[in-house]
Amino acid sequence: MWLTVQSFVVAAVLAQAPTGSSEGPDEAPNEEPVADLEPVHPANARWAVDGPIALGSLAVGFTMQLWVTKQLPLDPLPTRPALGGFDRSVHARYSKRASLGAEVLQISGGLLPFLVHTIEAAPHRGRVLARLSRDFLIYEEAAGLTLLTGEIIKYAARRPRPLAYANPDDYSGAEREALIEAQADPASRQSFVSSHTALMVAAAVASSTLLTIKLRGRGTKGAKAAIALTWIGASGIAVGTAALVLVGGQAYPSDVIAGASLGAAFGAAVPLAHLRPKKPGRATVRLGPLYGPTRGAAIMGRF
Repeated sequence: MWLTVQSFVVAAVLAQAPTGSSEGPDEAPNEEPVADLEPVHPANARWAVDGPIALGSLAVGFTMQLWVTKQLPLDPLPTRPALGGFDRSVHARYSKRASLGAEVLQISGGLLPFLVHTIEAAPHRGRVLARLSRDFLIYEEAAGLTLLTGEIIKYAARRPRPLAYANPDDYSGAEREALIEAQADPASRQSFVSSHTALMVAAAVASSTLLTIKLRGRGTKGAKAAIALTWIGASGIAVGTAALVLVGGQAYPSDVIAGASLGAAFGAAVPLAHLRPKKPGRATVRLGPLYGPTRGAAIMGRF
């Protein structure tokens, strides 16, 4: 519900943010815009280069997470794990409902960028697919690099999750069965870093940074509201996911902080690395009609 409401609000504020210069009351309605004065997207992403990086990192990361991890031996638990003050607060904790909630919220957070950027691209007639393809490529590249790096760290750290220390006898029914199954999974020895948090923060920062880059030049209240709403909404989903991960016993606070740092780093670095440098454009001159109180011809151009 929150995802749907936020998407409609973003659509409303973007509708008030014009994509180009305003027209006079007497201007011809069928006048074509000047072509090729602005790039399709302010970020420069190339499928030949960024495509293999995005798809390759996602493929390897998911393979490690969904298949390779299942083949690992179940390491014995340390009798006295070294835990800091914050980490002790969730030690030996488990909640099936919170763990399921984190999964659902992660799916919602992953879909949010596609909804927001589809709404943003809709007014750009003739450029919607080209604009969205670059958004998708940059977003997936940030997510893929975050996932792959997080999985590599997990394999190196091999830190047990808080739920691995929980006593099944303290639970009953389906909760107890779910805990026993989770403890028998080799993934229960991969708490550091929190991949849920890393991916959600990467999604939040990457999608919000992309929208900021695309709307920063408009300067309208609608554009500013859309940027603020996207940052707040995406960050809220990321924070909610992190909280459910902690309550569910899936990770320690230090794992969540590390995951958030990892996701924020890739979420910001990947879009900014694709930002087109501001270069002086090639001078263009054209002759066109002049509408309004004074009619005639005008020489227009960019220098």
